[in-house]
Amino acid sequence: MKKFVKNLSKNETVIISSFSSDQLGFPHGDKEDYTEFTLSQIENNLLFFQIMNHDYEKHLIRNLIDAGFSTFYFIGKGLVSDVSLTAGLFIITDHVNMSGINPLRGTNDDHYGVRFPDMSGTYTTPKFTEKINNCYQALLFIPKNMDEFSNQEMEVIQKTDGLKIFSHEMYSGVITAKHAGCISHVLFLTGPQKIFHLFV
Repeated sequence: MKKFVKNLSKNETVIISSFSSDQLGFPHGDKEDYTEFTLSQIENNLLFFQIMNHDYEKHLIRNLIDAGFSTFYFIGKGLVSDVSLTAGLFIITDHVNMSGINPLRGTNDDHYGVRFPDMSGTYTTPKFTEKINNCYQALLFIPKNMDEFSNQEMEVIQKTDGLKIFSHEMYSGVITAKHAGCISHVLFLTGPQKIFHLFV
């Protein structure tokens, strides 16, 4: 992937999502289409990136870091362990990665961070929590296969208290951001939901 180059203001809030901005109730803004993502520039200094290919998520985050950004809001979708919560917004507090895939695998790029970064405190609590009425805290669980969990995965699920979100989304970008010492606020939805009010 070529370097993402654009004259972006460091004062803008960066949102990375698998949903489109329309699905989340954001007003229409200037939109640019790329192979791996779309970029919408929205009023109130919001930059909205819809990820089209998660394999390139690390590259997008690092290009934004190179442009001077250090705080990211990730919005993904997944399945929740409590099936009664069919509609809700979940603040991710931590993750368990059993997929066998890590964006930091391979040769380390010392420009961004050390080979084995401290991953504690990776997830932070968004400042707009008080604006959310139907909100839950959850652990992001990343299985090898979303359709069938292994015995080992089932053991971990059963031993872990609290709500769990199952998904392959957003964790790659979060790990990449943490590796470079950046801050991530991570929200998950069970489906499209109008949440633009959280950012204004």
